[in-house]
Amino acid sequence: MSARELDELLNNRADVRAARSRLEAARAALDLARALQVPDITWGGGINNYPPDQRASVQLRAQFPWQINYRFEGEIRQAVAGLQRADEALRQTLLTAESELSSLQFRRIAAAQRLDGFEKQILSSSQQVLDRAEAAYARGATSLTDLLDARRTFRAVRFDAIQARLEATRADTEWRLRANLFTP
Repeated sequence: MSARELDELLNNRADVRAARSRLEAARAALDLARALQVPDITWGGGINNYPPDQRASVQLRAQFPWQINYRFEGEIRQAVAGLQRADEALRQTLLTAESELSSLQFRRIAAAQRLDGFEKQILSSSQQVLDRAEAAYARGATSLTDLLDARRTFRAVRFDAIQARLEATRADTEWRLRANLFTP
């Protein structure tokens, strides 16, 4: 698997997407905390009309916040710390996800190789041994115990091949599930 494919798989995982969203939220919180340092000048006006005697009042307001010795450093530091925690959590999530996918990929490849060995070599060799034992028994060259032993061994090898097939299928399915390769 190429590095590009691995990055794509990692970025499509739900835990990585969630960690990226938390990082973006922490960045927005930092921007909001920094925005507290900008004083907002507020202008306003209004007209009030009193119907019984038709009096009206006009109001004009201007508000100028004056921050003396307070620059919201605590809020900004808290937002920076939250951003650092979110960034570290994203890095940790990426490392964990990459490790998990690599481990699952290795397990998948190993199980496929084991299955391939069973199907191409071990099963055919075991079948040949059984055929030779059957032929030898038919000619009287071997005992019934040797024939039964060959049959038992062949059945055990077939069972191991089935187990290898099950393990390979399980490893492939688990890798596909964790890599989000199944389409809904």
